[in-house]
Amino acid sequence: MSIVEKGVRSTWTSDHLETMARDFKLGDIKTKSKLFKEQRAELVSGAYKPEFLDMTYLPSAVGVGAEGEPLPIVVIEELIRRSPHRIISKTCTCRDAHNCQNHSKEIGCIHIGAATAEESDELCYHVTVEEAIDHLHKAVDDGLMPFIGHVFFDHIYWDVNFTAPFLTVCLCCECCCTNFNAHRTGMIRGDAQNRFKKLDGLKVHVDENKCIGCGTCVEKCFNHALKIENGIATWNEDMCKGCSACALSCAQKAIDITIDDVGAAVDALLKRLDPQVGGLPLDEYKMDL
Repeated sequence: MSIVEKGVRSTWTSDHLETMARDFKLGDIKTKSKLFKEQRAELVSGAYKPEFLDMTYLPSAVGVGAEGEPLPIVVIEELIRRSPHRIISKTCTCRDAHNCQNHSKEIGCIHIGAATAEESDELCYHVTVEEAIDHLHKAVDDGLMPFIGHVFFDHIYWDVNFTAPFLTVCLCCECCCTNFNAHRTGMIRGDAQNRFKKLDGLKVHVDENKCIGCGTCVEKCFNHALKIENGIATWNEDMCKGCSACALSCAQKAIDITIDDVGAAVDALLKRLDPQVGGLPLDEYKMDL
């Protein structure tokens, strides 16, 4: 993968990715961050404000257009094309920390926005539009689940100033994702739950004629939005975050995910994220889906 522009951060080396993975797993990287030390009070008091944490999954199980292309491919491709700069992390810190056996650790997250030019080329690839899109396709083809938005801890991990917003595109596996596991164990609750929003109008449908009550979808659902009742999977709309892990994992193809108005749902998402992304006029952009 080619380097099209070097980052300006020079204090980190490639060894930091391994260190980051260990610290990410232990949850103590913030104590070593200069940015965290300088702005600790603000971060602690407002950790779950929308400007600090605002994430939405783009369900790969939803197809759009005449060819039924996965929704995240269509949406994220367009964001990549519009971005003034973009990077790919050289490794996924979640999968590295957990020594993932199911997906490649080299499929790192994508960052989009002008501020990503600051990120160290020791830690990431500064890539072309085409390279970023190829990476996205590789991730979705591998069964990873994209979610996009703003996470203030990414500024800490990647040493990008809080006044320079950028969009994070996480490419998650259900086995190692830090957010998945934090939801499973109840670490994310209360106001924090509200910062993870499913797309407007998203519905999960279970075909009772196909469902055999095996419980795979219940196991895969990180936020306990599914359970088996009378031998059939049932969906809790209030708990669902719209990741589509249930539909992707169902061997019986008994789960279908729909969105009432895909175009309107994506437009609302982009408008919501606009203040958190530098260099992309998302509030002016309408998707024709």
